[in-house]
Amino acid sequence: MGTLIQRSNGIFYGVFTVRGRRIWRSTGCRVKEDAQRAYEQLLQEYEGWNKLTILAFRSKLLELLEGKLASGTISVYSRAMILFAEINGNTRMQSVTPYHVEKFLTARLKQVSSTRANLEFRTLKAAFNRALRYGMIPENAFTRCDNVRVPKQDPVFLSKEEFSRLLKAISDVKLRSIVILAVCTGMRLSEILHLRWEDVAFDLGIILLRNRQSFLLKTRAGRSVPLNQTAMAVLNVKPRVSENVFPNKLGSPFARGSISRAFKKCARKAGLPEAVHFHSLRHTAGTWLGQNQVPVPNVQAILGHRTAAMAMVYIHSSPEHLRRSVGVIDDLLAEDCSQKVPKLLPLLPS
Repeated sequence: MGTLIQRSNGIFYGVFTVRGRRIWRSTGCRVKEDAQRAYEQLLQEYEGWNKLTILAFRSKLLELLEGKLASGTISVYSRAMILFAEINGNTRMQSVTPYHVEKFLTARLKQVSSTRANLEFRTLKAAFNRALRYGMIPENAFTRCDNVRVPKQDPVFLSKEEFSRLLKAISDVKLRSIVILAVCTGMRLSEILHLRWEDVAFDLGIILLRNRQSFLLKTRAGRSVPLNQTAMAVLNVKPRVSENVFPNKLGSPFARGSISRAFKKCARKAGLPEAVHFHSLRHTAGTWLGQNQVPVPNVQAILGHRTAAMAMVYIHSSPEHLRRSVGVIDDLLAEDCSQKVPKLLPLLPS
């Protein structure tokens, strides 16, 4: 299955053939006796990896990702690999081919939206890239397949009237506070649920979001979130019964799923479109900022986007807002054109 070869740099490498492809692994040794011992360990590793199944790799991967990625992202990895094994069987990692990938995509497109299927595709592709990097598989079958083309869609957001209906449909005071804070700050649900009182600087009027051992921010970059008067009022009336601003009965952060489900129930009660979910509140904050001429760099900073391009998605406007915008040109041309336009109209082509 393998061979020990010394390259021109003097280092010995273990060379393994998997499905007709050669994989080189360095022993890090220039002395043959030492290299032989290292090679035997690599060989045992490869013999084990040859039998490594999808779900066995999932367990190993989740251990490696712990503390490196946000818990929500790790959950996406976990769920995607379970689904892949359910559809294709818990086959060996080295046996996965483009056929298995296409079979997975076809099956999922019958069950979920194309957007969701693409997310799972990208997640699995990243997981298999890690397996390739670790030398567990000879190639990533996902790189030979295309994800599903999805027409670009603007983020789902609420109008002021829809948001008012939503608030009236929420009877739980804690959930209402979370919803108001979300639309006032653009914070993600996980950021709100893991918010601690020590993060709230009332004197500065900001929230300081930071990484902790128990919680990692999505972008890994801490940021300060400005608080408007409404957000300050919500936080000022909150009783401090725990270090967490929104604790459950045990004083710990709520599970995201429970809040998401409660929100969805209220959104349906308010008669909002089915596409509305909790993250739509973040889109609502960004859209309201964009529609009211808040500069893109400011929207980017408030929402914590890594690039201005990500914030530009919120600069989509209603027809009424666009009409107000072009009205600015009326003001600029008023002196020169207000008297001349009637005279010019007959000269314009019909």
